Amino acid sequence: MTVLVIVLPGLVVGALSGLRPVWSLAVAAPISFSIYGLAGWLYGVVGIPFNALTALLATCVLAGLAFGWRVLTRPGAWAVDRREAIRAILPGAGVVVGAGLAMGLPMYWQAQLPRGLETVVQGWDSHWHASVVRFISEEGMASPTRMGELLNIESEASNYYPVAYHAAAALVTQLAPASPIAAINMMAIIAPAITLPISLGLVAWKMVGNRSTTASIAAGLAAASAMMIPTVIWIGNYVGAWPYVAGVTASAAVAILFATLPHQPAWAFAAALALAGITQLHPSAVTTVVLIAGFYWLTHLLIRPARSRLKDLGVIALTGLTGALVILPQLLFGSGQAEEVIDWTTSDGAVTREEAWLEALTMDTRHVSQFFPGNDMTLVLVLAAIGGITALVWYRNLWAPLFYGFSLWLTAHALKPYDLGVLDLIAGLHYSTAHRLIMPVAIMTFAAAAVGLAVLIRLLSGAPFEGRWPHLLAGGLAVAVGAGVALYGLHVSGPGARASYLAPREDDRMVNAADLRAWDWLARQPHAYEGLIGGDPAEGYGWMYPYNGLPSLHRHYQWPTSMRESATTRLYSDTDLLGEGTAGGGDGEKNFVDCAADELNMHYFVLSPGPFWAQQLVNYQLWYGLFNAEGATPVYRDGDVIIFAVNDKFDDDELKRMRSESPDPLPERKVSDIG
Repeated sequence: MTVLVIVLPGLVVGALSGLRPVWSLAVAAPISFSIYGLAGWLYGVVGIPFNALTALLATCVLAGLAFGWRVLTRPGAWAVDRREAIRAILPGAGVVVGAGLAMGLPMYWQAQLPRGLETVVQGWDSHWHASVVRFISEEGMASPTRMGELLNIESEASNYYPVAYHAAAALVTQLAPASPIAAINMMAIIAPAITLPISLGLVAWKMVGNRSTTASIAAGLAAASAMMIPTVIWIGNYVGAWPYVAGVTASAAVAILFATLPHQPAWAFAAALALAGITQLHPSAVTTVVLIAGFYWLTHLLIRPARSRLKDLGVIALTGLTGALVILPQLLFGSGQAEEVIDWTTSDGAVTREEAWLEALTMDTRHVSQFFPGNDMTLVLVLAAIGGITALVWYRNLWAPLFYGFSLWLTAHALKPYDLGVLDLIAGLHYSTAHRLIMPVAIMTFAAAAVGLAVLIRLLSGAPFEGRWPHLLAGGLAVAVGAGVALYGLHVSGPGARASYLAPREDDRMVNAADLRAWDWLARQPHAYEGLIGGDPAEGYGWMYPYNGLPSLHRHYQWPTSMRESATTRLYSDTDLLGEGTAGGGDGEKNFVDCAADELNMHYFVLSPGPFWAQQLVNYQLWYGLFNAEGATPVYRDGDVIIFAVNDKFDDDELKRMRSESPDPLPERKVSDIG
């Protein structure tokens, strides 16, 4: 079902707009995400819930527009070209192998875990992703401009966050059906397994730049190598950058589609939608499209135009502008947060300039050595050099080395910054982190390596000679070498891929069995879903929301936008005053903390140390306050996990019954009629 959610709407709309079958499949995923993103935003504006039915409605509307575009532009019949179908056999086989391995292996590893697809991924980003999916599934709100309603429960302060990826996951929860946690686990596996092999194949094909056997072989080999790249699927999955990985891995395919537009201007409708799609996955993905299309026009179309230099530039620029205009309201809303993203950096300048370039060249960025010790890219780099030189000298394609070199520079810049504003701007869209910026470098490297391998195969098969047999021999060798690439990838990258995939899923430092038992118990208690449940967001108690829908005050490890005098902050900082009344006040007179509990309709507090980051400290003030406040009663304890009830929300019988079910002993209360 997840594959259908990602592929089917985009495939239909792309085909109806005039794309040929191969291209319809190639950019189906970004077009699907475009549909979900646009629908989610528009429905959020007009007050229509986003769900399977309304997503189908949006697909039908865009399918109608696509067909109207096709009628106007008349791109030709829908018949499958026989020669194109034959040329697509090897690339298609490569995509099947690459996607099959990148999808099948983690699905198998996931199934071996005790909780299978229901396993909580112990990561910073994964908490937010799961909460967004629950929010869309339950509230029908998939607008990126209204994510403040989820992150900032009390203030509802505005927050922009692209959620096309999460909207697709929410559809999986409805159609499979599946829980939000199972849906994000499936999406994290399946989305990049579809997009990366396709992008690798298209980049390799465009590097050769023609419809030759060499191009087909290169595309197939590149696609088959997807699972052996440490820095894209595996490290991206480990750090929880799932929408980012989906966007970046799809962006190369969209970029190649843009480079093809001067030859096929009727494909502009699909290209604009695809561009909007990857932007709604993660805006940083646009940089790949702009740079590849720009370098291709500058070094190829400017010299050998498809129609005329002005028309070629016009169709690329106008299509890109249209794709941007479609989502302009979203981008304008999110522009206020752009500076926050661009200013983000993890570089401490600890490496030398030479070390930064070497790490970028060998793709040995963050976490690679941790999970892929002894990772040796020498063979890949040698083949990539052969492929790059061939593309440059023989096929006269300068765009690929230029884009590769610039991407390499951006990665080195993230490790050891240069004092150049343009690098800061582009790298900043990727959080200026080398483990993200290395992904386009890796895609170009492995695509070039596939070109190098294809050139060697063609030479061995007698490419200089005319006739049918050299081509058949090359095809046979390509199949054998492709199988070898897959097996080699399993051998050199399989253990590291498994370790990196399982690491955040076998860890229980934030959410463990005691947490899950506590949330299961809490879900059965009185008034659990009638108000809010508080705690320390850094402890990850907010995972209860995506886990079983418990209404936590915090839905992310991150502290929400709230002022010092807000009810959220008062309950967090001055919990010891809960139920204490006011100095000199009469019985039952409420203080500012009691009023905060009423404002938020707070029913429970959950404590589960410790915090996410090593530099964070346990909030002992919250612990001390709840254990000593007259207005809170501990009702459940399982090891370090403790649940408190807000006394005003329960009668004595309810409190006594809950306390009687506690797995571990509870302290006596000062209140004489409780405990």
